Amino acid sequence: MEAHVAGPCAMRPAECPFRALGCLAPGLVQGEVASHLEEARDAHLQLAMARLLQQDQELSELRQAMTEMRAAAETTAATSASAAASTIAGLQKKIAALEAGQAAAQAAAKKSAAQAKDTTAALATRLA
Repeated sequence: MEAHVAGPCAMRPAECPFRALGCLAPGLVQGEVASHLEEARDAHLQLAMARLLQQDQELSELRQAMTEMRAAAETTAATSASAAASTIAGLQKKIAALEAGQAAAQAAAKKSAAQAKDTTAALATRLA
């Protein structure tokens, strides 16, 4: 029986090669495949054409979606770049303010140190 099912027997159950496109020829056996293909040629061409048109439509939709995604990505990139530039400018202003504050603090510290030195010298002179 295994040789009958797996071998070249004309009565072995078979599927139409156009099954993937929708041909559901019932009860087809290996010995009838050639005649089925001949008899169902027009139906098979219609199935193939329908699938081709469907795939063409899907391809068009995918291309449109890709175009829209590219536009969205470009907009996002431009917005992100603008936001980044704004953030950088803000950070540069903060750094400049901190540097100015640091310079003022250093100048005040030098002045306080000089005053402390003068005060110490004056006290030393009075105590002497």
